[in-house]
Amino acid sequence: MSERRTSDVARLLGIAPDLLRKWKARGFLSKAPGGVSGQGRGNECFWSDEAVEEARRVAETRKPTKARTR
Repeated sequence: MSERRTSDVARLLGIAPDLLRKWKARGFLSKAPGGVSGQGRGNECFWSDEAVEEARRVAETRKPTKARTR
């Protein structure tokens, strides 16, 4: 079992790290690594193989969106 950083998982899935963090915050990824008390910006979360596979399934089912323009 290997653990990957958020940025590595996002690159693997072909999405932006911020999008992966949004999915995690919105509850789409139940197996995503939890935050650590006192953890702030610049600290990486490490994803298990099981969490990466869950993220891959979500990435395959999420509909691409267009940027909002006015």
